[in-house]
Amino acid sequence: MLDKDKLFIVVYVGVHGFGDQTVLEILENVVSHIKYDDSVNTLIIPTRDSETRVECINPVLLTEEQYEETRKRIESLTEKVEEAIKTLKENKG
Repeated sequence: MLDKDKLFIVVYVGVHGFGDQTVLEILENVVSHIKYDDSVNTLIIPTRDSETRVECINPVLLTEEQYEETRKRIESLTEKVEEAIKTLKENKG
């Protein structure tokens, strides 16, 4: 169950042009690169019609300090997701 008081981060993983098995490998690689922590609810969604991106869709209002911490987390998570996809592509190539 999702905790409404935690940050809610959605990772959209762009998988356009990849077959089902490769998509599964990409998602497994992304999951292995993300360190989950108890203060964040994370949802990973493969998408064939958009680019990879990370969004915070938390309905809770944040203080400026919390916002800055969240922004840094999203940047870090985005880098990890991009690295996971890059690593898989290099291993396939």
